[in-house]
Amino acid sequence: MVKLIKHSGLKQKKIPRKAVASLLGAEVLPERIRHKKSPLSALRELTRKSLHSKGGRPSLKNIEKVRRKISFIEGDFSLLEELSKRFSDKKRKVGPSQLAACLINEGLKNLERSLEKQ
Repeated sequence: MVKLIKHSGLKQKKIPRKAVASLLGAEVLPERIRHKKSPLSALRELTRKSLHSKGGRPSLKNIEKVRRKISFIEGDFSLLEELSKRFSDKKRKVGPSQLAACLINEGLKNLERSLEKQ
């Protein structure tokens, strides 16, 4: 069995954050900075969770499909095409309309939650 080494020396005095910040000419920040996901990584995660494939083209999980034609503002569909290419890989191809469906679905869920709180 390995013997543990115990520290028997004196504890070092903790240096206050304000002192360190003033010496370095820095700003004192909260101890913990919460990192939010970037919108792009959150969207990528949403498409991965929402789309599934049984060997063919991925589709939205657990939904009854209702197909409707919708119009897009001129650059929006181009942006959807660009993003869907970024989210696609060899195993999973994400189409711009599928990405739009994920965004609409998530947006409606958030809207519904905020309406329930009122």
